[in-house]
Amino acid sequence: MPFFVGCSGFSYPSWRGRFYPQELASRDFLAFYAQHFPAVELNVTFYRWPRPSTLRSWRQKVGSEFRFAVKLHQSITHKKRLRDTQTELARVVELVGELQPALLLAQLPPSLRFDPALLEDFVATLPRGLPPLAWEARHKSFFTPEALEFFTRKRLPLVVADSGGRYPTARVVTAWPLYLRFHGPGALYASRYTREQLSDYAQWVRSVLVGQAEVYAFFNNDVGGYALDNAQEFRQLLSPQNPCPNAF
Repeated sequence: MPFFVGCSGFSYPSWRGRFYPQELASRDFLAFYAQHFPAVELNVTFYRWPRPSTLRSWRQKVGSEFRFAVKLHQSITHKKRLRDTQTELARVVELVGELQPALLLAQLPPSLRFDPALLEDFVATLPRGLPPLAWEARHKSFFTPEALEFFTRKRLPLVVADSGGRYPTARVVTAWPLYLRFHGPGALYASRYTREQLSDYAQWVRSVLVGQAEVYAFFNNDVGGYALDNAQEFRQLLSPQNPCPNAF
């Protein structure tokens, strides 16, 4: 089944000895990571613009089926708040072109309210050829019937994000691919999901899955290496007939 489960980032020095061998050079982290996971979410692209050559080298380190999820730069979502972003979007085109197959993530600030006109204008400016763009909203106005109907009608994937109640969310599929983010059930980025919690999500995913529609899930609870264990366990729960052989 088309399940792409991984972690939000891969270059964590604290994972050395916990996941990466002590002697492994940091430049080889991604290649090692790709032996255990089929996808990674790049948070780095939210904070800075990597060189195209860097992204090109990352693509060369992984298999052709490996997927990158690229978070939009904060200048687009948080500083300009989706307005007048043509220059930045052109840079996104350049970067994503080095990572295909890939998809995009727009993490919106908690203060940004649902505004259908703003979203329509932004979507209309998206350059042709961009991969699917999933939306992680953090204001409750995005989860009203009106907003959910808008995302469904426009075929815009709304992220199902778990933050232990810190931010609002809804288990709905507004469009495919389905995109899930796990930030930690307790302390943000620093708490572990139980098997029961993950099983609940896995059962829901399987209940809404249609044919070969793709599902992406990324764990952002990297502190303590919780993301590593939870991502592996979630993969097993989604595909129990094919238990992950590389669990650690």
